[in-house]
Amino acid sequence: MRKFLAGAGLMVYALSFFLWAVTDFRGYYCAAFALVDPWRDGWRWGNERLWEYVSLLLSGWVNPLFLTAVVLGFLRPRSWVAAVFGGLTLLCLPFSWIVFGYEGMYPRAGHVLWVAGIVVMLAAMWLTKSAAAQTRPGTRVMGSTLA
Repeated sequence: MRKFLAGAGLMVYALSFFLWAVTDFRGYYCAAFALVDPWRDGWRWGNERLWEYVSLLLSGWVNPLFLTAVVLGFLRPRSWVAAVFGGLTLLCLPFSWIVFGYEGMYPRAGHVLWVAGIVVMLAAMWLTKSAAAQTRPGTRVMGSTLA
């Protein structure tokens, strides 16, 4: 079940980059723009648009954080570092919606599938951690010891 969820999550995540993510842009363009634009043209945002700038900056970090969590999760399935990167990914997701509000954009199928792929993949990683901990008595999960 975990492998199926992980595979499905990664396929949906990858597919989302080729679909329309927002009003007039595909997912790959949105990802590249959110990652590069705050560093390239950050000066043009000014203080009056600081919240929008921070939201775009954090939106750009979603994909690198997620991919880092996935790689670390595959290399060391019970790694707390992978869990931290996964948690940071989930915390940064809503900032893309703030950018949508400021820019008057609406999410389309690509964005919905992008979020779904991330959530399903992170859930599969969490299931891996939970199942591994339940099979070995005395394993620590989230600060508690399973007997």
